Amino acid sequence: MSLIKRNLVANLISNAFTPALLLVCTPVYIGLMGEEAWGLVGLFMVMYALFLILGRGLSMTLTREMSRLIVRPGRGQRMHDLLLSLEVLYWTFSAAVGLLIFAAAPLIANYWVSREELSAATVSQAIMLMGLTLLLQFPFSFYTGGLKGLERQGLLAIINSTMSLVRFGGAVVALYVFAPRIETFFIWQLLSSGLQTLLLALFLRRSLPRRRHRPRIRPRLIITQWRFLRGVTGISLSAMALTQIDKIILSNLLPLGDFGYYSMAAMAATSTYFLVDSIFTAFSPRFAQLASVPGDKQQLRGVYRMASQLMAAAMGPIMAMGLFFSWPLMLVWTGSEKIADATYLILSLLILSSTLNGLVAMPYALQLAFGWTKLTLRMNLIAVVVLAPTMIAVAFMFGAPGTAAVLALLNLTFLLVAGILTHRRFLVGLAPEWFLRDILPPLEVALIVALAGRLLLPESDDRLTMLFWTVGIGLACLTATALATPAVRETGQALLQRVRSSIVYRRKID
Repeated sequence: MSLIKRNLVANLISNAFTPALLLVCTPVYIGLMGEEAWGLVGLFMVMYALFLILGRGLSMTLTREMSRLIVRPGRGQRMHDLLLSLEVLYWTFSAAVGLLIFAAAPLIANYWVSREELSAATVSQAIMLMGLTLLLQFPFSFYTGGLKGLERQGLLAIINSTMSLVRFGGAVVALYVFAPRIETFFIWQLLSSGLQTLLLALFLRRSLPRRRHRPRIRPRLIITQWRFLRGVTGISLSAMALTQIDKIILSNLLPLGDFGYYSMAAMAATSTYFLVDSIFTAFSPRFAQLASVPGDKQQLRGVYRMASQLMAAAMGPIMAMGLFFSWPLMLVWTGSEKIADATYLILSLLILSSTLNGLVAMPYALQLAFGWTKLTLRMNLIAVVVLAPTMIAVAFMFGAPGTAAVLALLNLTFLLVAGILTHRRFLVGLAPEWFLRDILPPLEVALIVALAGRLLLPESDDRLTMLFWTVGIGLACLTATALATPAVRETGQALLQRVRSSIVYRRKID
């Protein structure tokens, strides 16, 4: 369990650093490049999310197999061969996507985005650079999946945190030193993304066990994983539609500046995924290892409940603060009442959606551990059929807030259905206890504390005052949620006991 804890801490540090850095840099980017240029960055994020989801099947297959093979001696050669076999497919996919965007740049600039200040040539050049950047950026997700499967999250945290500072902090320096233009931003992203991908590829290969022969492409290894790969890829394709359809529709319906506002709210909401990914990544390899051992599932049950409680404790304060403090949060972040007025409702709904989606992560990790992809795939396909026309109609009638509300309702439905059916198949009888004891208590406590804080919040547009209140209420939510969550409370008590024992031991020595 100590390895899980170390990996969880490493994931939290690394995954928190990147969105925090991006949140800090965003107002600087907007101030230097302008709101329309930031709208193009939002479009880039949509493209990256779209095609990252498309390639997730290969990445998750690599993660699962690395975590299963690492505990079996004498599998070093198989691991090297599997990496090379999947690697060729991933790079082929990345090259196709990047070059397709590069070639389609003039069409996107002239017929898709609604620009007002930027010229068609500037937008077209920026999109060309997006395509080349994505070509080099996609594969580092693949190599990240391999390091996660090997449970090398500490190494991964160091690489990704360092490169995030280079990518986003360095972009600020580049905009100041060279030119505050969107082309400068994407040239910097192109160079830094290539370096990050290279580093991850090198360290992944060095982390693998020794091999007897030179790695070779073995199609049979891919064929043996075809069922799982097909299911995860289907889930990824349908998830792409579910998670990005709002941005695709709004990028066409809204002016580029307004879409930039929506992108800001979406980025703030999805920045919470650093917690989801940290917990998911720390526990999912252990789920896969325990699921591969036939017999008693009691140990898996205990680890799974701990992970679920940690996830609820992480999501509770975020959900509560997002629902009741979205306007103060946007004011503190941007310093602009105009932006806060334009985004606070969208932010509340998107945070609600993202936190509900985060709670589904543990049931999904359990499904993947057993190689069962049918449930999520079927749910996603049904949702796509229903959601696509609904989202378009709602976007025309209610605009951005309506689309965000539809996403929140969708993720609530997913949580209820996945929570019941997953446990019915793998951990029979756990569903009621999971909902009532593992998930609901942290959420209820956080909502009560945040609501009380919102009622006491003074009417003010002072940025410093709002910072003081949001930080104070946020810490109160976090503390109350931790005390209401058995897994967090017991971990804290164990840590305190260890500190006390250490102090007593040192006093005896002295």
